[in-house]
Formats: sequence, C-alpha cells, structure tokens
Amino acid sequence: MRKILISLSLLTLVALTACVSTDQRQPADAALVIALPADVATLDLHRVNTVTSRQVLLHVHETLITQDEAGLQPGLALSWYQLDERTWEFHLREDVYFHNGAPFTAADVAFTMGRAKASPNVSMVLGMIDLSTVEVINDYTIRIGTYEPFAPFLYHLAHTSAGILSASNETDDPIGTGPFRFDSQIASDRIVLTRFDEYHGTPPAIEQLIFRIITEPAVRQIELETGGIHVDLAPLPDNFARINATETLSLLSTTGLRTNYIGMNTTHPYLSDVRIRQAINYAVDRQPIFTEILLSNGQLAHTHIAPSIWGHHPEIAPREQNLQRASELMQATGHENLALTLTLGTDALEVTGLALTLRQQLAEINIDLSIEVLEWPVFLETVMNGDTDLFFIGWTADTADADYGLYSLFHSNMFGASGNLSFFNHPRIDELLDAARREPTPETRLTMYREVEEILQNELPWLLINHPDVHLALCTSLGGIIPAQTGTHDFRQAYWITE
Repeated sequence: MRKILISLSLLTLVALTACVSTDQRQPADAALVIALPADVATLDLHRVNTVTSRQVLLHVHETLITQDEAGLQPGLALSWYQLDERTWEFHLREDVYFHNGAPFTAADVAFTMGRAKASPNVSMVLGMIDLSTVEVINDYTIRIGTYEPFAPFLYHLAHTSAGILSASNETDDPIGTGPFRFDSQIASDRIVLTRFDEYHGTPPAIEQLIFRIITEPAVRQIELETGGIHVDLAPLPDNFARINATETLSLLSTTGLRTNYIGMNTTHPYLSDVRIRQAINYAVDRQPIFTEILLSNGQLAHTHIAPSIWGHHPEIAPREQNLQRASELMQATGHENLALTLTLGTDALEVTGLALTLRQQLAEINIDLSIEVLEWPVFLETVMNGDTDLFFIGWTADTADADYGLYSLFHSNMFGASGNLSFFNHPRIDELLDAARREPTPETRLTMYREVEEILQNELPWLLINHPDVHLALCTSLGGIIPAQTGTHDFRQAYWITE
C-alpha cells in the first residue's frame, strides 16, 4: 500500500495548483489538495471507523444505497424490496467494474458482508446482519437479512463503512468501484487518489485528490493561505474572520451530527461509582468552555445526540454547575482526594485549553487531573482497550438516526472498538435499545430513545461538551463542494472554476 511518491514531481504539481484569484484560474483537471486534521491509521475499510479514514475511503468504495437530504437513493443497488420483516432483496447495477478490472457482482457483496462481520471495528454498522440469510440469487441479485427486525437497516447500508470490496483483491490496497482509485501513500504524510477512467458514473473533473495529514491547525491555516493545500477540513473558529477576509478563501458551514464529550471509563475503580461521575458533571461550568475556548462552535450539548438527529430529546433540562452538590457527592463516596488522568489525541490539541480548564475546576472538589497527549493511532488503541480514566473524543451519528447515536455508544454488547468506549453497562438501556431496533413504529421508537436519554442524565458516563457545526475552509476558485453534516465530505463533484 505504501508506494513511494516522487517528491519533486508532487511538489511541482502542488505549486501549479495553489489557491488563486479570479483572474488566475486553474487547469480544469488540476489536483485538489485536502488537509486531514488527524492521521489515517489504516485504509482497510473494516479495520477502522474514524472520520479521517472514511473521508478518504468514501471516494474509493461505493455502497449499495446512498443517503442525501431527500432520503435513501440507489447506489450499487438500483432497487430493493423487503421480503419479510428481516430480509431484503437487492438488484444490482450490471455496468460496474472494480479498480482491479474485475466486474462487480453479488458475490462481492456477499464477500464484503462476511468480512465486515468478522471485524468489531464496524460492528456498529453491519453487526446486525445474519450471514446465514445472505444468499446470492444470481450475479446481480442478492438477499441480505438481519438476526431480528432492524428498523434502520437500509440507512446502515448507506454508511461509508458498508462500502463494497472486491472479492478478487489479492493486495493490501483498497480496491473499490468509486470514481477515484488508490494511487499511493506515504505513512503519516499523504494519500493520493487518482481518477478512475472506467468509472460507471459521471467521471470527476479533478484528476487527483491528495490528502495531506497536517495535525497542527496553525500549519493548516498557513498552508491554505500560501497554496500548499486547497481545503482545510477542520479550520479553527479563531481563524474564521481571517478566512472570510481573504479574497481567495471562503468558509462553508452546516449543522453537524456530532457530539464531543469527555468519556469516563466506568470500569475504573473510582469512575465506576455513579456519584463520582455525577460530581464531575456538577463541578464543571461548561458555559465558559463553550464560549471562550470553543468560541461557541455549534451548540452546548445537553443530550447525547445532536438536535439534527432523529430521536433527539428536546425537553432535557440543561445541567448547571453546582459545586455544593458536587462536594456533597464526593463526601458521600468517602474519597477526600482523587487523582485522575484526562487523555487527548493529537487531533485534539486545539482543546488543550478545555483540558486545563477542567483541571482547574475539578480541583475545586479535590480531584487532581493530569493531562496526557498521545499520537492519534495510539490514542484510539488506548481508549478502545479501556486503558484510560477520562478521554476527550467525539462521535458522529452518520445515519442521522438515534440508533447509531446511542446503541453503539451505550449498549453493553459494544464495548471498546465497537463504540462503547466508556464500557458502560445498564440493563434497562440495553433492553430499550434492543427493543427500539425491532420496533417498526417511529413514535414508539422515539419514546424508547427518550427514556434512554433520561436514564443517561442520571448515570452520566460522559461529560457532554458540544454539538459542533461542520466547517470547511477552501479556495474560492473551487466549485461543487457542499459541506456534509457527517463531517466526511464528498469531493467527487468538485471542479475548478475556469471562467
């Protein structure tokens, strides 16, 4: 996978495609350089489910079904219908080829489902599939079923992690049917995708997508202004005014589907006590963190899923700081002083101020908070293994359904890599989340999810931070880019404005 790039040629290419003013247009097919704010641990679709990996792979792999603002749309499947309460039949496109030249057939879909089922990293997306029901009817017809009725099933098939892989791929390279094929990678530096000329759909106008890993926000801003990159996927609110004031740059924004939070490892000797989790929540004044450190990006979070997600509970009362209540809870535990560690990944360096504020506020109830920063891949592994006390991370409910925003994060079947990073276990929540998946009536499902949210308001495995908006900073000479609520943006329709 890690082919060597000729650095001089690549630098020349980048130099030719810098952000320009309206009287200096780019060649129509010039490369598009995009800055990723965190490293990509792997390009194996089933070994990781992070925003940065999906950001690259959504251009390489395609899904059976796609999802847009209007709802579900055909992808590699032209049509589908439900055979019974657990089984669907899909009719596939016949004019599709993988990047290795192999034709796309139902056998590739069956292979993908089987491979995905073997990975805990994407169980939150495809774990409900019952492989005994997967039946290839012919080259372009396949049936797929779930263990039990599963209301949001089709939306899960539209998730990037449900992208179809080639069963004939004998390499470690990602091989898909998408409009861009994997070209090369320099670890922790860049990934290059090149236009796939045999793509079955409308070919991209852009010849290459070059994803550069740049974890420092200040470096991304400088690179954007000087032409080293054309898109910053994570501009800081501190730089919004500067971006808007620059003639060759623009800022695109939309509401998001993400919740940022401080997770608490509920298997920790101290954090297993709900009273300590409650005390931490009462001790922290989140308003200055939101306004002064996060610069009011998005909304201060009061619930575990964002308001833009179906199933959100709008009647949850905001939790205010109450130091007296926090101290009473700490005294009730019998612990006069505690020492805990907050772990950050290198992609979260911009929230160092948040960590320092938490340390100061928790000291008010005699909690000594240490802060450690780990490289992003190490951070993920550490959190997934449960080797943390407190950790800062976020979760994007890509399907815009409460199931994806709650089941993965709080069901006891989903510990670790599957999404439940707090290792939280609550029998009633398990019962409700299981029942909501089987329930066909939206109104009843909604009642169940709201009860889950109400329980979480007392159990508090998280300290909620915010539901951030999604922002993109980019060259004004780029067109065809619409920010996605998921935070993984589609550059397949991007083009350079040449007139």
